[in-house]
Amino acid sequence: MRQVILTLVTLALLGASAAALVVFLGLYNVSAKAGHWPGVSWVLHTTFRNSVELRSGPPAWVPADLGPERVALGARHFDTACRICHARPDEKRSATIRSMVPRPPHISTVAKKWSPEELHWIVREGAKMTGMPAWPAARDDEVWALVAFLEALPEMSGEEYEALLGRDAPEADEAPGQEAQVAEKAPEAAARPSEAAALQAAAPGAPPAQALPVAAGGPEGLAYCATCHGRDGRSDNPFIPRLDIQTPEYLLHALETYADESRGSGFMLQAVSMVSPAALAELAAHYGAVAPEGGHGDGKGGEPERRDPGFAKKDVEPSLMAGPEPKEKRKGEELIARGRALAEGRAGDTRVPACTACHGPVETGQEPPAELEADFPALAGQHRTFLESQLILWRKSLRGGGKAAELMWQAARDLTDADISALSAYFASLPPQKLPVARGPGVVPR
Repeated sequence: MRQVILTLVTLALLGASAAALVVFLGLYNVSAKAGHWPGVSWVLHTTFRNSVELRSGPPAWVPADLGPERVALGARHFDTACRICHARPDEKRSATIRSMVPRPPHISTVAKKWSPEELHWIVREGAKMTGMPAWPAARDDEVWALVAFLEALPEMSGEEYEALLGRDAPEADEAPGQEAQVAEKAPEAAARPSEAAALQAAAPGAPPAQALPVAAGGPEGLAYCATCHGRDGRSDNPFIPRLDIQTPEYLLHALETYADESRGSGFMLQAVSMVSPAALAELAAHYGAVAPEGGHGDGKGGEPERRDPGFAKKDVEPSLMAGPEPKEKRKGEELIARGRALAEGRAGDTRVPACTACHGPVETGQEPPAELEADFPALAGQHRTFLESQLILWRKSLRGGGKAAELMWQAARDLTDADISALSAYFASLPPQKLPVARGPGVVPR
């Protein structure tokens, strides 16, 4: 027995010595040109697949509505953040990308190999030693937009992909992302018909670009922002917030917190990286100058429609996971009345502070509450689905950004899913309104 132990110890020491030589003398060739030894690629890929299958959530976590609204949002993010490695349908990857080890899969083959819940895990977590990044924010809900887009890809042609983004199909020698760069460098491109189509694709229901009361061109980055938000900030996509109800101060505050990463969003962290820091104030001024118009958030009166925000069931109750609310849930006027009572602090529930003190709305001719500040967001007329997602993030202390973050963590920590549903329905049912904040001399955005 002693001899066996000595033999095992000797073998372990020899193995450790050999490993040390490989590591410290550089004996292992890390060259991508040399590639892997035979069989190594199979071992790595099999390990990767089994790891994903073990760790991805159950099919029941997949939202029921991976529909066109999520597809449009996911497509725009993919085009600027992911296309460089994975290409678009009917597009050949560059020689540089094809020389990577491991080689990133062409996007048209991805959805055929993975289930929606596995795609969600891969996009959210990334993969070590592959160049595949993790989602840059703790936002499970956002990742579903990419999954919806990937699920729609197997039947999508290159022309359909470009049409989804509101662009004409690029010439064969155009590099990925070249269209966006051209749009930013040529102001007249912002008024071209393809951008009007982009607004219709990514912001369903938005008026055509040429009908908007905004001068062609605009600040740096506007063509990029408009694809999701529209040139007037009135996107009808319930996953994309309305900007026309916000003040320039609040919008600048939001953009700056995205830029310094104190507020997390995989979409917006990518978006602010696409424009120069100097352009943020101009973009905030552009959208903040738009007068709020149009219908209520997520609906046409009555109880606003809703979508599944896309959080894991371990984080919310089924009432916020199942898309449209079950018939037994409060509906219509009763739900909105409950939300109003909570928002105004009249529900007899000391757990929920009055939301209207900081977020409005303010009746015409009424003196604005002292708590209102220019960098607090207006909620009246905002999309119900967006409001639900933000309240869930506040409750989980995952939403950050600005001096009021700790206040909102405290305000939202005791909200139930029923509270969140009612509050979101109430604010979304209101006519859109900017906060009428009094501004004296010397007031500057924070």
